[in-house]
Amino acid sequence: MRGTPHESHPHFRWWRPALLALLLIPPNSFWIIEMERVRQGPYVTSISLLFNVIFLLLALTLLNALLARRFPRHAFSQPELLTLYSMLAIASALSGMDMMQGLLMVITNAAWFATPENRWDALFGDSLPRWLMITDRSVLQGYYLGHSSLYRPEVLRAWAGPVAWWMGFIIALIASADLSHIGARFGQPPPLSQAHLDLARRHDMALLEKARSGDADGLYQVLAEEQDRYHVCGFPAIYALLRALPIKKGRLLSYQQAAEPQTHSCVSFASVGLK
Repeated sequence: MRGTPHESHPHFRWWRPALLALLLIPPNSFWIIEMERVRQGPYVTSISLLFNVIFLLLALTLLNALLARRFPRHAFSQPELLTLYSMLAIASALSGMDMMQGLLMVITNAAWFATPENRWDALFGDSLPRWLMITDRSVLQGYYLGHSSLYRPEVLRAWAGPVAWWMGFIIALIASADLSHIGARFGQPPPLSQAHLDLARRHDMALLEKARSGDADGLYQVLAEEQDRYHVCGFPAIYALLRALPIKKGRLLSYQQAAEPQTHSCVSFASVGLK
């Protein structure tokens, strides 16, 4: 692991993969709906990796190879293809049945199915965030029973608030990844001592410091210097995030180590807010 993985592509033109992704997302989402809802399978967004995105990436890579032969200056670089893959994967996950079907139930079920008999309002109604739900039963009646229209002003007003808040949550939730994997389960001899945990924590903090500052090159160098001895499986996702977004600063919110004494192993993870 020498150098940095993008040195052969110094010009990262973010607008090209972003524009191509915006063109591909609508037909890709239609394809997902056709498979998961109309044809009742395969459920592509419930399977990792998302094979619809892999198929699109394969097709684009082949077309890009032809483009590189004829017009090499216009070919997509690896970071650009990675950005395109990330946008298509996120859009696929958001438009998939397991995401939207569940989210609509979260927004509507509590108010619609609350009855005097089940006493939902008395049991936990006050604990529910009303700003994330639709509580107007007249609006929900049209949603559940039909014979109505989404485009009535009062219906649009009722849906606008919860949808806006949930979209904010969805946009904020970008990536999730583990950090160090150490101990017997990951090929290292037991026992797992506190000294091993402290070394892993020191390594993780060095990675998180680079992530907080948006330094993708520095993140790679920290990993390269240790030859990935801590098995940081989340590196690709974190690196892609730092490359894809213009991150200026971040704040470490939480850091934890999940140790298993019986297996002499440990996996670390953290929560970081980025701007």
